[in-house]
Amino acid sequence: MPAQLPYMVSPGLIPKIFARIEEAKRPDRFTQDFLGTKLGHPSGSAKPIIPLLKRMGFLNSDGSPTSLYDRFRNADTKGAAVAQGIRNAYAPLFERNRYAGDLPKDKLRSLIMEVTGAAHDDRTVEL
Repeated sequence: MPAQLPYMVSPGLIPKIFARIEEAKRPDRFTQDFLGTKLGHPSGSAKPIIPLLKRMGFLNSDGSPTSLYDRFRNADTKGAAVAQGIRNAYAPLFERNRYAGDLPKDKLRSLIMEVTGAAHDDRTVEL
């Protein structure tokens, strides 16, 4: 069965939201309200960050932050937390190629198509 990988229609928001997560107080629950009012991203294009953070292991299913979320907010462990989150969210890619994160763009695109069964021109492959 083809895997479903997380993506955002506005991927440029990801680094902006992550920067705001570092600055903001840790919430009891990471909700759309927190995303809009505390992080300053109320638009509909930012809402897919919540499922992405859950897939990464930064949030529990109820939206409460995990220890990985806390590790991301620590400057000394931020890089390792992001790397672990990427491996969590994109596990099907890393199961097929343990060096998926190091692949050139064309090879990564091919791997995504292989894992998801998507067509070469499917916009979600790029996102």
